[in-house]
Amino acid sequence: MSYLEREAEYFRIVGDLLENPYVLELKKFLHHLDSTRFDHCLNVSRASFSAAKILGLNPNACARAGLLHDLFFYDYAASGFASEHIYIHPVEALANARKVTELTECEEEIILRHMWPTCDGVPKHPETYLVSFVDKYCATAEGMTCVWLRCVGAWKRFAPTVASVRK
Repeated sequence: MSYLEREAEYFRIVGDLLENPYVLELKKFLHHLDSTRFDHCLNVSRASFSAAKILGLNPNACARAGLLHDLFFYDYAASGFASEHIYIHPVEALANARKVTELTECEEEIILRHMWPTCDGVPKHPETYLVSFVDKYCATAEGMTCVWLRCVGAWKRFAPTVASVRK
């Protein structure tokens, strides 16, 4: 399957969600330092879709649930319950996702248990483990990209000073 065919398949699976105003609201919330929650969910969805195809898992469930796994509308850092956020937001995301679309049992589990192993219960579907791992990978990559860019920016400001001291 070519890249363009895979992209077309992905957008056939999640196109209705990408046009949903409720989902698009995620663009208003920062997530993992400098990305938006929408960007993060899109990253998780696309990577989970691709990995599921390679692994012979359900790419539809991974793409759709990956896009909806962080469908909550509060700033967790300023919420007053930041320490409980890892337990609360999957439940809220699932309730919100049910308002947006019908979900399969697998998609519901992915959304509810994407914080595994910190959540209650052990996932039954391999797709849940996949999206959980991809979520952690994307969160780390997004955070490290931000840190790296900030370090480069700081270095560019600092480098002329260092160069003048060396002379």
